Order: sequence, then structure tokens, then C-alpha cells
Amino acid sequence: MSGIVHVISEVVGLSSQIQKLLPCVKVISIDAKKVIGKGTDEKLPELLKNVEILLADPLVITEALYSVPTLKWAQCTWAGVDSIFKKLDSSKPLPDFLLTRSGEGFGSIMAEYVIGQIIAKERFFYQIMDEQREKIWGSRKLTSYRILSNITIGILGVGQIGTEVAKKCKAFGMTVWGMVHSNPENRRDTCPYVDHFCSTDGLHHLLSNSDYVCSILPSTTATRGLLNGNILEACKERQSIFINVGRGDVIEEEFLLKALKSGWLGGAILDVFPKEPLDKNSELWSLPNVVITPHVSAVSFSSNVGSLFKTNYKCFIEGKDLHYKVNWNKAY
Repeated sequence: MSGIVHVISEVVGLSSQIQKLLPCVKVISIDAKKVIGKGTDEKLPELLKNVEILLADPLVITEALYSVPTLKWAQCTWAGVDSIFKKLDSSKPLPDFLLTRSGEGFGSIMAEYVIGQIIAKERFFYQIMDEQREKIWGSRKLTSYRILSNITIGILGVGQIGTEVAKKCKAFGMTVWGMVHSNPENRRDTCPYVDHFCSTDGLHHLLSNSDYVCSILPSTTATRGLLNGNILEACKERQSIFINVGRGDVIEEEFLLKALKSGWLGGAILDVFPKEPLDKNSELWSLPNVVITPHVSAVSFSSNVGSLFKTNYKCFIEGKDLHYKVNWNKAY
């Protein structure tokens, strides 16, 4: 087995972190900016000739899908791998190397974002900032907030990340609903932080019972457009706030705008979009009940990526199953 690891990533300090965690491994670091994007001056297939183990950002892995026949295992530095699958060539067989994604640590990071945004919304932090600029002292509305233990959140997608978000929400006393793609009746034993589980068949019930609806869904054939149409009308009575930290294509912009303008949703907190960056002409920018962040709810840190890679490297060398293995057929 190879004792050489090629690292091509924009994650700060990742190569040195891997060398520190695996001192017996030879780490070859290649500047990501030289091999991806326009104006690069290096040819990736040439640099990766005879490579067996690759730790890299998604854009690098997409370039290596068919051009590095020696590749045995690639670990992606991101949690999401949909951008890799979009580059698959349907006329060719699926790649035969192992693909793993980064999952360790993302749940806690994303949970901080979700809970932080809920607190900011409930405690009127955004309004308070506006009033401070206008030198307004304490409007009466600022005392009409809800405490977190009186809030119900519906989480769409209770995988590793969704489970961690549910855990943190439950720690604040929230009632938690969770939607999973199959066997909801069997999930209670493995995830005690969710009070009510449902499948996609029960999505309407989850929406109608949630003050916040948080999508952590990946981009797959089963999830793309899941919230299109009039399904969000179920949120009207509770004026649910929609939070999206999964993938933007769970709902097309026209349907999200319809839900907001029709008063079905009380607002939206959006970190991901069907197309990024969000078009400057999008109406979402100017809606008063929408918060937009530029896909930053959970970023890759060298400590988290490195810790998982160390664990997986040992599993790979010993011929054991790797953690966060991606299924080429299911696209996640």
C-alpha cells in the first residue's frame, strides 16, 4: 500500500496537519490554485501520474475522475460531493476508486449556524442593529420574543450532520421533527434527539407543525425540487421560517419566492442556492424577511479534515471499511 499522500486543497494548513498526524507518511502538497480554474499553469493528470491516495477539494477530484487510472482512494475535503457527480460521464463506467467525503465536525459547525440564526431571529438582533443605527431606544416589539424551549424545528435530512443539529437543538429544549428517506419508525433508537420522525410521505405534517424548517438535504434525484410546487403552503398557519444549509436545489427560486410573497413562510435564512453565487438581480436580495449568507454555514477546517483522514488512512492500509464512504450509484 502507498505511503504517499497527495494533498491538493485550499484548506489552510491542511498539508502540514496531515504530516503532523501521519509522520511516517510522505505528504506531497500541490498548490490548488495552480491546477484548478482558469489560467492555471499546471496539468493535473501529469502531476497525479501514478498517484494512489488523494486528499483534495471537489474541483480537483472532478479533474481526476477519468484521468488518473492508478487512483485507489480519494477523500474530499468537503461534506457535499454533488459537484463531483455532476461531472460524471454517463457514457463511461462509474469510477472504480474509493471516494470518501469529510463529515467529521461539520455537524457541530452547522448546528452553531442554525441555532445562531434562530436566536438572532427570535431576539430581533437584525432589527436591533437597524434601530441602533437610527438611535432608537427599545421598541416594544423587542420584548415579544419566544424562548427556544417553546420552538419546534423540523429537520429535513437526519444523517450524520442532521443528527448533530438535532442534538444541539434538543439541548436548548426545542421540539424536534425529522424527515428521513426511509424507515422512520426505526430511527428513534439510533437518534434520541428527534421527537417525531417521518418519511417524505409525512412531509406535509412536519411542515405544518414546525416553527422553523431546516433543510440539510444533499443534492440527489430524490431531493432536487422536493419543496417545489405548493407544498410550503403547509407552513402558513405557523408562519414557519425556512432555513437552507443543505443544497440549494431542494427548491427552485420561483417557488421559494412564491411561498414568501404568498405569506406561506414567515421568512427564509438561506446559505445555499441552486446557482452560486446568487444572481445580483435575484429578488431574494431585497426581501425584508430574507437573510442571505454566501455558503459559509460550515466550512472545512484542517483539524477536522485531518482527523478524519488519519482515521481513514489507517482503515485503508488495514483493509477495513472507510468512514463517510460515498456510494457511486446513490451519489452521496
